[in-house]
This record gives sequence, C-alpha cells and structure tokens, in this order.
Amino acid sequence: HTVDGVKQLVQVLTTDESGRTPVTTLPAVKGLYSLRPGTPTPYTPYGVEVSFPSYYRVEDLEVPLFGGIKSLQPVQLIPLPQGYQGDGVMTLRETEPDL
Repeated sequence: HTVDGVKQLVQVLTTDESGRTPVTTLPAVKGLYSLRPGTPTPYTPYGVEVSFPSYYRVEDLEVPLFGGIKSLQPVQLIPLPQGYQGDGVMTLRETEPDL
C-alpha cells in the first residue's frame, strides 16, 4: 500500500500447510465511491510479496482491492534452478480492472 508515494507495510501473513493465509481485512476505498462517475480510482491498489526459500520471490504490484468485496489473490511460486546464485525475483504488474 502506498501513502503519499511511500510504500507502507500493512501486514505480514504466513500460510498454512495448504498454502493459504488467514482471511484478513485491509483498508480500501469504500464501495460507495466505486459507483460514482468521475471517481479517479474506485479501488485501492496494493503490492503483494510472496517468498519461500529456494523459490523465486514474487512481487505482484497494483493488485486492486475494492471496499466491501472479499478477494483472493492466487500466487504460483516457481522453484529456483539448482545452484542458482542471484536475486530470484519475478515482478508482476496487475492491470487496471475494466470497470
């Protein structure tokens, strides 16, 4: 989440053995605003980072969250090649939803 152009850490979650995190609530633009014409961004964009040892770290940018709507963000982790020496980051940029 970004506030005044500065990234803010909102939450750190840990998955269970099935790879799911607990359900959580994040601040988002109220659904009422998403129905108003001329609202510049009717959703709140979040960045999601997912990591696990020996896998590429995934940075998913601009994930849209709409107020009052339960959302799931699936992330697939890919194993690093054996002996890989590097940063190992996959960056994804979500596109603006077609409203």
